[in-house]
Amino acid sequence: MSKLVADPEEIKVAMAKIQVLQVPSPPALLLNISNELTKPEPDKNKIITLINEDIALSGKILQIVNSPAYGLRNKVKSVEHATNLLGLPRLKTQVVAGALRYALEKSLPGFEAISEYSHCVGVGAQILSNDIEDLSSEDAYITGLFHEAGTMMMLQLYDDYREFYNQNRNQPYSFIKEEVNRYTVSHTVIGFMLAYRWKLSDSVCNAIYLSHTALDNIDDELKPLVATLSLGSSIANENVLGLTCSEGQECEKFKLDSMAFLNIDDDRMMDFVDKFNDLIA
Repeated sequence: MSKLVADPEEIKVAMAKIQVLQVPSPPALLLNISNELTKPEPDKNKIITLINEDIALSGKILQIVNSPAYGLRNKVKSVEHATNLLGLPRLKTQVVAGALRYALEKSLPGFEAISEYSHCVGVGAQILSNDIEDLSSEDAYITGLFHEAGTMMMLQLYDDYREFYNQNRNQPYSFIKEEVNRYTVSHTVIGFMLAYRWKLSDSVCNAIYLSHTALDNIDDELKPLVATLSLGSSIANENVLGLTCSEGQECEKFKLDSMAFLNIDDDRMMDFVDKFNDLIA
């Protein structure tokens, strides 16, 4: 079991920064569903009823379940169908994902657009995770889906952040140092705080926080998810946004280091890319 790794001083600074923002909190409905799911014998019918009480939430859950990430042959048309198909443990992840995505889209202008890109990162990470031992595909998807939430909050805080982000996005290692030097806070610690607030797993919280950290500086148990997120981002950047890394850029090193750590060669990486394009197309 991993422990939370974010620096308490960074968290303190970030908390002061985001006080001016409308930071979404988990709705009471989500807490009620989570409480039911943690019982030794959860009542499936009660959970279905709770989800169906919120039309927006149930719609988001069905949208996620019917996304290419799941590769389902037949469209899931109801929460009951999704519950029977996924089972309660996997459904919990989708409830959190649906609720958080809906809340962010409501409270952060522009998140709806970037959430489509982040969804693609999640799909890429989930495809990779299916071939990685002891790595939860649910964690991989939800990490990819919400790893940019902190970026959206920075965009609300600083008028010049978009320009800064676009100028530095290909330098993941130095990005955080430059970001903190300029704004005294990083998007990764803000994303970590949001993930923790929404009770995402410690692994997901840590991967978001460490998403710009070299693998050599990360504990072994945390490396698989961070490396998977790195490659999921690379796949989405190249195949959705058309962004590539030049030789010598930090993003290229991050990609190669992640491939080496996960024992993925060029041919296998192309297989993952082909699967991604088949799902997203």
